[in-house]
Amino acid sequence: VQAILASRINGTRNLKHPHFLKGSIYCAYCGERMMVSNEKKKDGTIYPYFVCSGRHSKRRKDCTTKAVLIDVVEKEIEKIYEAYQLPPEVRILLESCIQEIISTERAKYDAELDGLKGEKAKLENKRKKLLEAHYCDAIPLDLLKSEQQKIAKELASIEHEIKMHDTTFEQITENLKRALDIVENCGEAYKNASDTIKKLMNQAIFEKFYISNDADMEFKVDAEFKPPFDQILEPVKDDIIRINRLAQDCSSKLSYYIDIAKDHIQKIFGCGLYTINNSTNMSTYSNGSNFFSHNSSSKVLLVGFDYLLDDPYVAVLKKGHPLAALSQVTLDQLTKETLILPDWNYDKNLNALIDKSRIRDQVDYFIKDAGTIVAMASHGIGVGILPRLILTDNTKDVDFVPLKEWPVRKVGLVTSALKKPSPAAKKFIQCTREWFKIFFNS
Repeated sequence: VQAILASRINGTRNLKHPHFLKGSIYCAYCGERMMVSNEKKKDGTIYPYFVCSGRHSKRRKDCTTKAVLIDVVEKEIEKIYEAYQLPPEVRILLESCIQEIISTERAKYDAELDGLKGEKAKLENKRKKLLEAHYCDAIPLDLLKSEQQKIAKELASIEHEIKMHDTTFEQITENLKRALDIVENCGEAYKNASDTIKKLMNQAIFEKFYISNDADMEFKVDAEFKPPFDQILEPVKDDIIRINRLAQDCSSKLSYYIDIAKDHIQKIFGCGLYTINNSTNMSTYSNGSNFFSHNSSSKVLLVGFDYLLDDPYVAVLKKGHPLAALSQVTLDQLTKETLILPDWNYDKNLNALIDKSRIRDQVDYFIKDAGTIVAMASHGIGVGILPRLILTDNTKDVDFVPLKEWPVRKVGLVTSALKKPSPAAKKFIQCTREWFKIFFNS
């Protein structure tokens, strides 16, 4: 039943001409699906073809892709599997590099987990004290209920975060191992597999196969990887193809090119990770791509993070404030000020710094709205703390000074896989980059 359901993921109906490649192959010219068409010759011989459904139905009258024999497509896809399979020594290095990144990041998350547990203990102690105060008739029942509900909500949130911390890295490690298990020696496995297994392998590893076969372009099949294989294999696919080709030819240069591939892997995957927040993990690689996984699923969701710049936190001050004359403001200089901070629970780096620097006692206000923080600072109620980018249109009545020793926010474009971005997408990214340059140079 699971296999049948999996075969229908892309909405493929196999009622008339079933084939394990249906739903996976597409026309490279117009992007429409390829469909099965059985051509019967005069002698009664039937030749099965893949034809473009857009051209066949006349939806795409401009499509020039010609029909291609099914067994020719099957053999070409087998070659793709043989080209992309991971040699054992390359798989070992690839896995160890990524596992090292995961281990480094896990140490950071363990420290954050300790902070969550400490916050949980504080809330439980607060709940106990509220109950004691009620028993001593210090607070009324309605106030007790209200406060207990708030604490219960915060505790539930912290419990959820702690649970995610406990499972996140196990999921990533297991997903990585499964992904590498699939592609190690996948060429031989695919060739000997049943049609059902071939279909499942295609759906697991590849997003689509694109068929080119017209008067201007000779027949070929191009493959587009699915996450997480687009992040694992795409950066080093040329090295893998070269190694597999040399292995088939029993070339004496094989060991030399394996060493080159290992060097590329260490450079691409040896950069480390940084934390976006405690509910998502993003590993950044030296080639600018990112490994982004959401904890609510056993699958790894991959998107791109195109880094643009750092957005530093600044002190927002009333015009004429003594600190406005400084080039930077330190934590020690803030200890004598009334502080107004953003109530942003997702910025764990900011909250950790506040706890570590012991300035929380100076924070009289936690405000979610940035405009309110600016207004309060402009009236001298206190010193606001905000990211610089938020102050684009709100600096007329205030001064702002960069904060020393404070974390910065990473600003970038988060996109889905844009291997073939549209002209509009390219223009948008270009304009966004130019806008950020103009803003920060102004």
